Amino acid sequence: MERAEIADLDTAGAIVLAGPDLKEELPVLYLRVRRAAEDLGVPLIDLSSRDNGLTRYADVVVRHAPGALGTTAEELVAAVAAAPSDGPSDGPLGEAATLLRDAEAPAVVVLGRPSLSESTEPAELAAAAFTQLDGTRFLSALRRGNVHGALELGLAPGFLPGRVTAEDGKAWFDAAWGSTPAEPGLDAESILRAAVDGRVRCVILLGADVLADFPDGQLARDALAAVDWTVAVDAFESDSTRHADVFLPTPLWGEKEGTTTNLEGRVQRLGRKVTPPGVVMDDWRIAVELALRLGSDFDMLDTDEVRDEISAVASAFRGADAALLAMARDGIVLPARDHLDDVVLGPGRPAAASWEPLPSGSDAAPAPASTEPDESAEPDESAEPAELPEPPAVYRWDGTTARPEIPRRDSYALRLVVGRSLYDAGRATALSGSLAALATDTALRIHPTDADRLGVADGDRVKATSERGVSVLEVHPDPATPAGTAFLAWNQPGERGASELIAAGETVTDLRVETIT
Repeated sequence: MERAEIADLDTAGAIVLAGPDLKEELPVLYLRVRRAAEDLGVPLIDLSSRDNGLTRYADVVVRHAPGALGTTAEELVAAVAAAPSDGPSDGPLGEAATLLRDAEAPAVVVLGRPSLSESTEPAELAAAAFTQLDGTRFLSALRRGNVHGALELGLAPGFLPGRVTAEDGKAWFDAAWGSTPAEPGLDAESILRAAVDGRVRCVILLGADVLADFPDGQLARDALAAVDWTVAVDAFESDSTRHADVFLPTPLWGEKEGTTTNLEGRVQRLGRKVTPPGVVMDDWRIAVELALRLGSDFDMLDTDEVRDEISAVASAFRGADAALLAMARDGIVLPARDHLDDVVLGPGRPAAASWEPLPSGSDAAPAPASTEPDESAEPDESAEPAELPEPPAVYRWDGTTARPEIPRRDSYALRLVVGRSLYDAGRATALSGSLAALATDTALRIHPTDADRLGVADGDRVKATSERGVSVLEVHPDPATPAGTAFLAWNQPGERGASELIAAGETVTDLRVETIT
């Protein structure tokens, strides 16, 4: 699975949108896709569960039921591989297959989780299907700022920093740091379930408002109520941080320096523009101070030392040390060693080809973790140097994934789609007088034929019931929402909506909608 760069959209044979509404979740990427489709003539295939901001620019629109992204992608790829017929293509799927088959360059797939009310498995199955198309590259539609930086540095179960698995990187990191985790970590859902079960007694909320942002609101509430100790590392107070026993304030963007990694894997420097007030402490310093009090000295004094450590030990970052990042005008795309020749240096900087970011022998493993020396021992001149492990290879996904079981839809139920919006009840929006009023989309949107069947009119209040819970919502008929489905915007102000209806781990969420008399 090869990652694309954003500029590849301009020259792609086709763009396949298989994920959320980019206009709402990734507006800058939305503008780049729109430019490629509208101004540069790149064919666009809209493979979504409902109309979105790019539908009007699409050459072909292929709709799939909630939870069926993966199987629809498999059908599309199979149609591409089939021999073309003499007659016109059959339906939107056939038209999309013909477009991909006739494309003069490989496609770029913008792939993401299309709905918070679905598990991630349909998107994973879609990724596995599209990898079968020769040359296809991917842009991941993950919304959070620097979420890719967190993933690249091992914030995922079974991975260590540098896009390497815990198994492949064990010997390397044991030599560099003295130890590695004995077991794979847990994802967010598993952490919350472990807290409820009593297997996790303390949680650290690192800029995370789980009560507002985790799809299963009941699980999040139960987890925070069950733990003995909660530490919040955040810049804002929230419903989640109010559960904290300790609150450690951090600076906002513009108040701290470091790096951020975007969705194409480009690492770029962030500069501090404003000095934060009071006792605010940078996130990395909080990690260093906590580690020191737990018995580990990271021995880091500034962000340059952090960058150099990452460059030295993390395979995907090798070569992207502090000195080169300081000169790279547009940052460095990961894996760094594969893109050093493409680095554009700022004015007056040496040519990239002459830059040597790592010392000779940089492919050797880092020195083992230091131990207390025995000063009385005589050096053994004849001793052979310790054989150090080979640096771990960057992980390459082989396309293996689980096939989700999608339940049959009850003819009396509506299958739920939940999408994020550009303006919601998150702290950055809610605390802004200019933006707060823009977060108003609290209605349950259903197709007009479903509204007629249920006997509800625009603005009526309805009771929506899922296996998880009940929510009372205003309803709006909406032609952009296909019949048999319902749409809710995530985390809007007012009554709890989608978070009361979604059960974590379920492939899809079905609703019974009833009028309130």
